Amino acid sequence: MGNPENEFPVLRALGLYAGDTTGYGDCLFRALSDQLYGDESHHYEIRARVVQHMRENASIYRNFTAIDAGGAIRRNPRRTTASYGTVNRNIPSEEEINRRFYDNLNEMAKAGTYGDHLEIQAFCEAYGVDVKIYQKESGENTLEASRIMAEKKPLVLLAYHDYEHYSTVHSLSAPHTGIIHTNSDTADEYTSASDSQQSSVGGACLQRLQRLRLSQPKPRPLSLTMKDRRKYRGRPRKAVLRSRVHSERMAAGFEAMRVAGVSGLTTALLLSKNPAYKITVAAKYMPGDYDIEYASPWAGANYQPVSAAGSAAADHDRNTWPELARLARDCPEAGVHFQDTIVYSDASDTTNELFKPDPWFKDILPNFRLLPPSQRRGFDHATAFTSVCINTSIYLPYLLSRCAAAGVQFRRAVFAHIGDAARAHHSGRPADAVVNCTGLASLKLGGVADAALMPVRGQTVLVRNDPGVMATTSRTAHGDTEMCYIMQRALAREKAPATDTQAGGGTLIGGCAQPGNWDAQFDPNLANRIMQRAVELCPALTGGKGVEHLSVVRHQVGLRPVREGGVRLEKERVGGVWTVHNYGHGGYGYQASYGCAQVAVGLVEEALGARAKL
Repeated sequence: MGNPENEFPVLRALGLYAGDTTGYGDCLFRALSDQLYGDESHHYEIRARVVQHMRENASIYRNFTAIDAGGAIRRNPRRTTASYGTVNRNIPSEEEINRRFYDNLNEMAKAGTYGDHLEIQAFCEAYGVDVKIYQKESGENTLEASRIMAEKKPLVLLAYHDYEHYSTVHSLSAPHTGIIHTNSDTADEYTSASDSQQSSVGGACLQRLQRLRLSQPKPRPLSLTMKDRRKYRGRPRKAVLRSRVHSERMAAGFEAMRVAGVSGLTTALLLSKNPAYKITVAAKYMPGDYDIEYASPWAGANYQPVSAAGSAAADHDRNTWPELARLARDCPEAGVHFQDTIVYSDASDTTNELFKPDPWFKDILPNFRLLPPSQRRGFDHATAFTSVCINTSIYLPYLLSRCAAAGVQFRRAVFAHIGDAARAHHSGRPADAVVNCTGLASLKLGGVADAALMPVRGQTVLVRNDPGVMATTSRTAHGDTEMCYIMQRALAREKAPATDTQAGGGTLIGGCAQPGNWDAQFDPNLANRIMQRAVELCPALTGGKGVEHLSVVRHQVGLRPVREGGVRLEKERVGGVWTVHNYGHGGYGYQASYGCAQVAVGLVEEALGARAKL
């Protein structure tokens, strides 16, 4: 278990001890991993999530970019060699601060880069926990905390040694892994008895970070004033993540497996309509999580079919529309709403069904019409119709709640091989069937390893401005991989959740389609082009005042799980267990979700035969 250390008598007084944490340069993230998961193996994941959280809250964290008196960046050097100068009185330009901030994040993303108090604060925000740090300084024991005190949260305990090292803190009595306290009560007992030895970060403002000495012998000089963070309190969102295999089971031993994205949740919902099915959704990430490999949260999303007339993909799109229209009409809590839509295209762009003047979906979407030349904005064609836009941060939790109400069970899990999912059912019995909705993860998932999959990177900007219309164009002036589209998300209405920034609506503008690009970091130059194109296409976004009047919420990057040959909807036996595949939807997972799920349910019933009717 490790020996209690004389370095921290306060720990011994509390019945705690500083455990052995390895990792030169990674010790902070390893200690956090040990606290959350009971071992150090998740330190890469935690580092990535913390960095992504800071990236996606750049408007807040960028203001902590430290600059030496000479203008040089001084972010997270090796602690024992860090130097400290006076605060730089020459305030750097916005461009310089942005460049240095993202250089810092790129460095922090690398294994071996020391984390410090800013990363601890980001960890608190991203994971929804408090952190209390025990530190020896100047021969005295001190207790320092990085905490959000709006409500009681799980409390992570760390020790910071005088030899520049973080370690996990555990109880002298079992258990010797994981978080000790479910809230701050026990630590607060000590706090009240030793206020003179404690400094804390609480309330809603990062300004108090200046009083912390968590990872460096002296506080780092800051070049800018810190901003209020109240609106971010209690919102552990974003961070990147990854769709993995999930599992789901049917009654009396029938089961399916999936990822908790739009395809997996929709399939689970349709399967749950059969009372004979007892279903478990096993996923590494759930609605509310954000990860670059978990595609669904980053989608627009809307209904604009590109599938060729008469194709299976067109059938999937066609069969999805009635349900999306019903949700927009009857279920405001789902985050789906009707929106006037305009599509601008040239005569040479008719290989894509969306840009044809006479597409197959003209017969199912309301108010379809051709616009006159005066309304085409220089394009050869312009069509208008009524479609829907989907606020993904509302819709995904809505699907999860519908599934849960129907008896579907959820659990966190990660699988190296698809065959492992059959053993993940909540009953403890092996599953009779697995449904694979893992998206891009099927590229490397054991038992699948589908080489036809590839990422197609997308980048968008979420703004507060109101465009008054959903619009897209068939071309831009910046090449085939760049796009222009605008869609306003549904507002949170009635019973819709309102805990996430996106749940308040907002307008998503994009974008790009970059095949084979895995980069999770947003490109500021591309972002500028995206915003400029959107304002030119829709001046109403800023009331004709130009791109500088866009009110940016955040920049986003997602990876579309594109598959050569289209979505995979078929069944096979893997290790003696029927496996139904439903993945490879590219950028059209939402608008094909119900159509594809209907096919997947049919394949499950086909595979299980008579047992499915029990």
